[in-house]
Amino acid sequence: MIKVSSKRIIIIILTALFLIGSVVVYKFLTKPAYEEILNLRGKISSLEETFDSYESFKKQADNLLSQYQDLTNIENQFSLILPSKPDISYAIGQINGLARLSGMELQSINIRPLAIKPSSQKMAKGLGILRLELRLAGGYDGFKSFLKDVENNIMISEPINFRIEKQARPELLYTMTIDTYYQAE
Repeated sequence: MIKVSSKRIIIIILTALFLIGSVVVYKFLTKPAYEEILNLRGKISSLEETFDSYESFKKQADNLLSQYQDLTNIENQFSLILPSKPDISYAIGQINGLARLSGMELQSINIRPLAIKPSSQKMAKGLGILRLELRLAGGYDGFKSFLKDVENNIMISEPINFRIEKQARPELLYTMTIDTYYQAE
């Protein structure tokens, strides 16, 4: 049998070995793994911040892109209202379409560009004018509708004067002058 004192020494030695073993396991296995875990958590946090900033930049870029597309749409709409050059075919098409919609017959059209009005603003371009001289045939209600459509049309147009003549047919003959505008270069 082992003496009690020997048992104590063996227990103390075993305890010391377990203590030394736990320190060795902590120093060589647990501490490096813990440091690696901390390092990986830092990388994860950094990547999450990078991802969040990327998402924020992406939202801003998408917002800017949508605003740019809206500007392009606005520019296209503005060019319908105030073309960037004297677009004679566009002006004729608009007037002819309005005449047909109001039941008027466009008999003739004469187009004459007028002098460009310079802008009083440095950043703004001058304003060009195309003068359209029309001969229309139709009823009075159709002519009223035509005038209303010219004033409300997308293309900026200004009726300058008109004259009404009676002809042999039941329709009236209208001679009219309309100014349409465009942006001068």
